[in-house]
Amino acid sequence: MDESRQLEIDLLCGVIDALPCPAALLNRNGQPAYVGSRPCPVDLDSLPLEDREDVIGVLVTGEPSVSRTLLEDSTGSAWGLLELYPVKTDGQIVGALLMFHPEERAPDGRSDALPAQSEAISALWIRIRSLSVLSSPVLFLGEDGVGKYGFARAMHDLSAAKNLPFVEIGPQSPPGELRERAVSPCALFARRIDRWPAELLDALADILGVEGRRGNASADCRILASSGPELAKQAMDGRFPGALYKRLSHLTVYIPALRERPGDILSAAGAMLEAERLRTGKTISGFSEPAAEVLAGLPLPGNLRELAGIIAAAADVCPGGSVLPSHLPVHSQAPTESLRQLRQDYTVEQILNLLEIYGDSVDAKRRAADELGIGLSTLYRIVSRGRKKPPGQ
Repeated sequence: MDESRQLEIDLLCGVIDALPCPAALLNRNGQPAYVGSRPCPVDLDSLPLEDREDVIGVLVTGEPSVSRTLLEDSTGSAWGLLELYPVKTDGQIVGALLMFHPEERAPDGRSDALPAQSEAISALWIRIRSLSVLSSPVLFLGEDGVGKYGFARAMHDLSAAKNLPFVEIGPQSPPGELRERAVSPCALFARRIDRWPAELLDALADILGVEGRRGNASADCRILASSGPELAKQAMDGRFPGALYKRLSHLTVYIPALRERPGDILSAAGAMLEAERLRTGKTISGFSEPAAEVLAGLPLPGNLRELAGIIAAAADVCPGGSVLPSHLPVHSQAPTESLRQLRQDYTVEQILNLLEIYGDSVDAKRRAADELGIGLSTLYRIVSRGRKKPPGQ
């Protein structure tokens, strides 16, 4: 068992030991998972629940009645979101059902898909945390794929209302759905309002009480809206209601594009690759140095969304070990001189690692060479050159 897994188990066992009642830990499918040495997990069939399946269904689907707590161990090495559903009989709590989502959100509210290596994003997180204590509308601005949804969700998760639903309304949603959602306690994420039709914008204006309207007195939600970066210009040109823009733009969060913070590319790519490793079940160790250099130099006009697509495609074709430049879909065209040079810079260790996967036959070497985008003779030359190096070099 690796260290991180043991830290996670220790964290959960500490919670279970502190509970005043027996507890059963469930996986995402509602089945019993691992627990500590205390007399649990409780046999689910023995719990006095007439609606056992309903209770488990509520926990698995994450309804607002579930209590959610962000857990972190004393070293900061293990964290995650713990969901707890009390089991009651005659009004008395007789047990608890638990579900743990490891590393779903870092201790300061950051998501693995929302890197904070750059100064710009570190400053953004400070603003996210400061605005999370308010109930006023917040407008998230940025290009497609920069993570507006993720940052809005993080702000909600950091707020005192984090146990309330996070509801998304998009350009295709009917106005009636928006009005219906607004009267329920929730965080309402109005996605891409710069693309909303007039009738949906009218409903939002009614809820917020703009343009001389009384507002919806029964509204019980917080509005978190997102838009492309040109919303102010659209309002000036009359393509977006000016009064609604003024109401929403009082508190804004601008999320810079990846090209403005290239230092975040590799940290985001690493988190995405870890998610793909779990999805594919492959023993992918990370990016080779040449592949990392290629990723760091990509323009990525689609930002995090485009990067996620590149990483998913690379994970699908990578057989295991390091992700190589040839695994990246950006190399599907004929390589430029700089990319050819990158493919000549593989170390003997990287080649040998690949041969461990394919084998040591001539056919295996040819397949490895094809995977690297080099000729078989070049592969032999690199391996030979590496073996002739003095010890320690």
